[in-house]
Amino acid sequence: MTMDGRVVVVAGGAGTVGSGIVHAFLQAGATVVVPSRDPARIDALRSSLDARDRVVGIEADIGTPEGAARVRATLERDHGDRIDHVVGSLGGAWQGKSVRELDLDGFRAALHEYCGSHFVAMRALLPLIEDRAGASYTIISGVAGEQLFDLAWGPVSVGAAGLFGLSMVTRAEYAEKAVRVNELRVGMRVLRKYPVQGSPYEVSHRDIGKLVVGMAQGRVRGEVIRVGDQTELRAAFGRFGVL
Repeated sequence: MTMDGRVVVVAGGAGTVGSGIVHAFLQAGATVVVPSRDPARIDALRSSLDARDRVVGIEADIGTPEGAARVRATLERDHGDRIDHVVGSLGGAWQGKSVRELDLDGFRAALHEYCGSHFVAMRALLPLIEDRAGASYTIISGVAGEQLFDLAWGPVSVGAAGLFGLSMVTRAEYAEKAVRVNELRVGMRVLRKYPVQGSPYEVSHRDIGKLVVGMAQGRVRGEVIRVGDQTELRAAFGRFGVL
């Protein structure tokens, strides 16, 4: 099944995971809209892709209410009711303090980076596709909310656990809507190269992208799809017909 003529929004599409998702949707034939607060990152993304003419950049921080409103207005103006799929791949590498070293403002900043940004993006974008038959919204998460890898990354675990809750509630709230809301929880180290060989716990960003496209093309609804190693990745590929 191709996605020729479809419009897909990938929030966080200039990041490592997001760039693989953009590549996979382009390979399927879609036009991909990528919001970013840094236009240089959109330019760098385009330069790494073959079908760069189908990458549409929007200069805006979709994790803020003002930026999300700008993205939504641009989508409504330029694409109307032609948006088919949205992917939220938000949250960067933590560069701050441990939880016990944070003040309240720092704690709020961590929650926003790994959970609040998704909330803001969902509020702006889900209403655009909630009644569109065949539409999907895929939340990309990690496993830091399930296990603490390092005390210095404690704020990531707090925010990631919040995202799990947000995903659970959002999937329930939209269960009766046309849009299919799902979460892809990645417990592997995602690398910006293809292919990735060797470690069973490492994966190419392009393989994650292929799986997201498979989920968008399928009928899965209200689920959390987990990939923690190559065995689980291959099983997910089989379920969604990924070649």
